[in-house]
Amino acid sequence: MVGLLKRLLLVAFVILFLLSIRHDLTVGVFANTTDINKEAPTEVNEDNKQIEKPSNRYQSVKHTVKAGETVLSIVENLNRTGPPVTMEQMILDFESLNPTIDPHQVQVNKTYKFPVYSNHQ
Repeated sequence: MVGLLKRLLLVAFVILFLLSIRHDLTVGVFANTTDINKEAPTEVNEDNKQIEKPSNRYQSVKHTVKAGETVLSIVENLNRTGPPVTMEQMILDFESLNPTIDPHQVQVNKTYKFPVYSNHQ
């Protein structure tokens, strides 16, 4: 009886695993980010952040880097409620806003532009 139960659980997990792989390959893990933010961006008012010019997919915000922050941690903190965006896209958008800056070499107490993505479509 116990052996049958173990086999049934194993079969159920294998089926769920295969369905998960099928879903990832057909639908994908992340939402399509190409048509994000067709409307004008909204204001973001925080202590050390200022709104810059809007973009098709995001608006830019100036932020002064604090100790321990990275480009990814800052972008993720600015976009807690925004749409899912890949890390590669975050880096590319940062590089387009700061063309002379290496995203892996940001300096503490320097101000850079960061993308803020919107849920509006």
